[in-house]
Amino acid sequence: MSDLIFASDRTVENNVHAPKCPLPAPNSWYVLCFSEELKPEQIINRTLAGNALVLYRTESGQAMAINAHCPHLGAHFNAGGKVIGENIQCPYHEFRFDTQGDCVHTPYEGCKPPPGAKNRVWQLREHNGMVFVWYHCEGAEPDWEVPNLQDDEYPRVKFKSFVVRSHPQEFNENAVDSGHLYAIHMYDNTKTLEPVTLEGPLLSARYGLQRRKGLFGAESPYAEFKTHLWGQGFNYQLSTVPQYNLFARTHVLATPTEDGFMMIHLAVSLKPLDNPEKIHPLLRLLPKAWVHKLVWAGYMKEMEADLKQDFPMWQNKTYLDKPALAKGDGPVALYRKWSKQFYHHTATENKKAA
Repeated sequence: MSDLIFASDRTVENNVHAPKCPLPAPNSWYVLCFSEELKPEQIINRTLAGNALVLYRTESGQAMAINAHCPHLGAHFNAGGKVIGENIQCPYHEFRFDTQGDCVHTPYEGCKPPPGAKNRVWQLREHNGMVFVWYHCEGAEPDWEVPNLQDDEYPRVKFKSFVVRSHPQEFNENAVDSGHLYAIHMYDNTKTLEPVTLEGPLLSARYGLQRRKGLFGAESPYAEFKTHLWGQGFNYQLSTVPQYNLFARTHVLATPTEDGFMMIHLAVSLKPLDNPEKIHPLLRLLPKAWVHKLVWAGYMKEMEADLKQDFPMWQNKTYLDKPALAKGDGPVALYRKWSKQFYHHTATENKKAA
């Protein structure tokens, strides 16, 4: 994989020999972009579970997600389209659509917009510096919300994105698969501080562990992190390194795109450091703003390295519906049972049984 230079680079990690996971896309909220990527009056392309969308920001700043093709004659909105005020204009015949998806203008004098010229507007939320879009296989409305984590303790996120051949459920299974932490990531002294708890669409757990090599090559510190997984598309970890008095919030987010592929977003935010000399004595000599950027970049590099270690596993493994689990694997079976609620057929069956 080539080195990533800019924070928003998207690099394809594709192994054509990887088997395709048979599971459909889970019903969930997914991050399609970060807020800073969507500039005013800008249009960008995204694919969500095989659906071609465009995202755009109106003149007033509202983020929108709609079907990418105009319902008039099928032109792509981002093939020359424009955002005009609060409306988006198709490049083919200059039909304009408002934030409800209704056609509100045609260039034909005395001609009202055709009644069938209505585009699909996808449910969207924008917080945590991210743009979330709701996916449901049958188009149902959201029945839960992702939390708004905006606060002054954590500044804006630094992020990178990757395309990987895998599935969100396979990806998020790592949150409970404690057995792979030693083999893949070389963590020592892994222990469960709080067991997995389930509350509707939320799965949470807390772990303690120790790296074999620390930040900037220093002696490995002990760290703790609590993971919060909302559905299959929003995950954040609150990490603490007591030795450094370092606090981080890390997002590792999966978004299903084309069939068999997903986008992974890695985003990191750090609290300002009170005692940077605990990490390295020379850091006390630098301005605080420099220290924050330096440590932030170092932490981001560590998280990216961890993430990339999993790529060969995800892209080459096959999904086993009935794996031969061992006790040391962690609560994988519990996670899979919880995950069933995000598939329409199993959620319906569970409601009927209840």
